[in-house]
Amino acid sequence: MEKKKSRKNSKKINRCGENFGISKYLNSEKYVKYHDKRWCKPDHNDQELFAMLILESFAAGLSWILILEKEEALREAFDNFNPKIISNYNEDKIEELMENENIIRNKKK
Repeated sequence: MEKKKSRKNSKKINRCGENFGISKYLNSEKYVKYHDKRWCKPDHNDQELFAMLILESFAAGLSWILILEKEEALREAFDNFNPKIISNYNEDKIEELMENENIIRNKKK
């Protein structure tokens, strides 16, 4: 008689997307890392919460996987989403951002 595998020993992680039509993202290392380590995990760091607000704003009308793919460049371009630095951006800095091909460049965002 064959033994059934115990549920304790099976460590399959159910990721969003398996049931919501975005299974193509499950091959993305960045999506898997985000899903498993960051999504729906409490974070009380004000700067990181500000970063997520900005990233969510950039995501409007776009896929979240695109945001994850560009997150590193966005963090670098926006001074790691430091609100004190961003609040002092001038027209020259905004123009520099608009010329940065590594980030999402939409004046409305």
